[in-house]
Amino acid sequence: MKLETSLPPAPHHTVDVLGTYPSVRDDVRVSVQVYGGRTCYLIEDVLCSKFYRLGLAEYTFVSLLDGQTTIADAIGQTAEICGSDGLDEREVATLCKWLLECSIITTEQSRSENRLEEGRVKQQTRRLLGSVNPMIQKIPLFNPMPVLRHLDPLAKLFFGVWGWVIWILVVGRAAFALWGSWDEFSGAGVHVLARENWLVLLATWLGLKLIHEAGHALACRRFGGHVRESGIVLILFAPMPYVDVTSGWRIDGKWQRVLISAAGMYAEIFCAAIAALVWTSSFDPLVRQHAMNVIVTASVMTLLVNANPLMRFDGYYMMTDALELPNLATHGRQWLATATRRYLLGMDVRSPDRSEGSAAVVVTYAIASLLWRWLVCLSLLLSAEVLMHGVGKAIAIVAIGLWAGLPCYRWILMIMKNRSVRYRRMACLTAVATGTCWMCWSVVPWYSRGTVPLVVDYHRPYEVRIGADGFLDQLSVSVGDVVSRGQILARLSNRELELEYRDVLLDLETSDARYRSFLSAESIAAAGVEQKVQAALRSRLVQLQRQLAGLVVCSPADGVIAQCDVESCLGTYIHRGERLLVIGSHGSEKMLGLVDQADVDAFRRAQAQRVDVRLWGMGERPIAGRIDRVLPRAELSLPHAALGADAGGPLPVRPNPQATGDSDAMELIAPRFPVLIDLVGGETDRVMPGQTGYARLVYRDGTLGRAVRDSLTDWIEDKRAMLRMHR
Repeated sequence: MKLETSLPPAPHHTVDVLGTYPSVRDDVRVSVQVYGGRTCYLIEDVLCSKFYRLGLAEYTFVSLLDGQTTIADAIGQTAEICGSDGLDEREVATLCKWLLECSIITTEQSRSENRLEEGRVKQQTRRLLGSVNPMIQKIPLFNPMPVLRHLDPLAKLFFGVWGWVIWILVVGRAAFALWGSWDEFSGAGVHVLARENWLVLLATWLGLKLIHEAGHALACRRFGGHVRESGIVLILFAPMPYVDVTSGWRIDGKWQRVLISAAGMYAEIFCAAIAALVWTSSFDPLVRQHAMNVIVTASVMTLLVNANPLMRFDGYYMMTDALELPNLATHGRQWLATATRRYLLGMDVRSPDRSEGSAAVVVTYAIASLLWRWLVCLSLLLSAEVLMHGVGKAIAIVAIGLWAGLPCYRWILMIMKNRSVRYRRMACLTAVATGTCWMCWSVVPWYSRGTVPLVVDYHRPYEVRIGADGFLDQLSVSVGDVVSRGQILARLSNRELELEYRDVLLDLETSDARYRSFLSAESIAAAGVEQKVQAALRSRLVQLQRQLAGLVVCSPADGVIAQCDVESCLGTYIHRGERLLVIGSHGSEKMLGLVDQADVDAFRRAQAQRVDVRLWGMGERPIAGRIDRVLPRAELSLPHAALGADAGGPLPVRPNPQATGDSDAMELIAPRFPVLIDLVGGETDRVMPGQTGYARLVYRDGTLGRAVRDSLTDWIEDKRAMLRMHR
């Protein structure tokens, strides 16, 4: 029965070490634990505060290394003690290499001046690289044990039975209170990331992280652990406190170790619960804003980062202890290294045997954690570039060099020194991978999906306008009514116009009488002048007759009332030329959409092509449409009220400062290009004017590489614009 430790993959050539006399360091401590139902041995490196687990066979072998016994003799004695569970020479070579790297054992060669000097150089190089790494910097500050010893009673209370009871009651009460005010709470949460709240949010985050690390330290003390160090970690120069609670590995109970790992989140969620109770009970805006900062920072951000098992934070250690999968991340890295050497370099290596965890779990975790690390590093680098501009680019270059350049350099050195590498195989696979990446970047097409909100409307409808100023006395039709040519639609009245008409008519009769009297008196000159006056009066009378006729509005054609702009204007004064009604003719229905500027070129190229259209109220099955044309000019005007957000439509609108009536009271926030789409197929008769929906066009939008590049560029520009807006 063996419990494997975190060993690297076995080398291809086993070095002849059977005749050496290694010895275990005197300051190494050993304790016995039961882990996963198996007995294992916990080795503690007191100087470095590091812990290692060994199985029975491995520890039996290590315990025989006293400086007087050769490795060959230790192998033989281990085989006598463990029988079939003993170690073979290859496993011993790997184990000894790992023990030397961890400085658990020493040999005459490792104690020589050259080896010591080599070790010092490596350590100095490692420290130098760590000191210039902008991704993470660790700064130890002090030993917190003198303070923690005074807080032992608080640790016993907070992580005891009564502490759990209080925690559950407070968190449950806070969750219930927030649930009752969820709409208000979610609406207030948008102000957390406001520019004026950044400094307060940063201070809140730092304070909560201090509480988080204090929770780890108190939990470690509660179960007998020792906190040897505390300090600050700089992640992209953002400060974050830390405490060293690795002594928790000495604790036998796995659930106690899980609690130590969860103690930080346990403390932060308790703070979030108290803040939630304050938020729901207070009416002071400043108090509520501070409480909101605590709630969001201590709950959402903590759970997203600390509870994530794909990185070696609290969630990872909780998962590995609860499921008893020790060294899962290490095994995952070993599998990645072994797979790379075997399949890329063609080396004859094998994966180390593991008695804990299945291979599927290790492989799945290795791939998932690798992808997650890439995503996190890329996100941090993009954030640095957005926030710091030129400095961020420099940080990104240095970080990429340390994160990817150094491992590549080490791989190149390993390939050059190792004669078992199959260079032809590596070259072929590298060429295939490079070609695949080039194909994805430059050749593989990327398809985008343009979605256009639309409304069914009559094409080229008749607009009925007022022929004369007047008061709207009667409106005989409403939207949806069928009308015929010449049908009276509305009546207006204008008392001043009617009185003027009567006055002009009387003036004309008076002028006619004067004209006849001038003729009877044979006053030819006066009769000629009066005749001109009569002509002017008759011209004015014709104008007044036309205006009076305009007070009666008739339908210019057969059709359906598609829009009525004056339904709420009965009894009000309407000026000449204002639109009264819109009449559409049956069979002239078209779909009018508004295309975003990003998709307009694709819709222009797709003219006369079919698109899928979905209209609300007609089920999930799409109907067929054909793009007629895209109008060449973008407009802010809203062609149909149903498309605006104020009427339940999908497009954001704002009041139009140049509005002349209800029809143009709102305008689009961003200009869009009108597009006309014809209805085709047998669904035409079921479509009603005024129905809204959307058309969807799938079109080729460059290559996959261009799409990735454009997405990153747009994301960076959007974030920069947001920062400029808040400054």
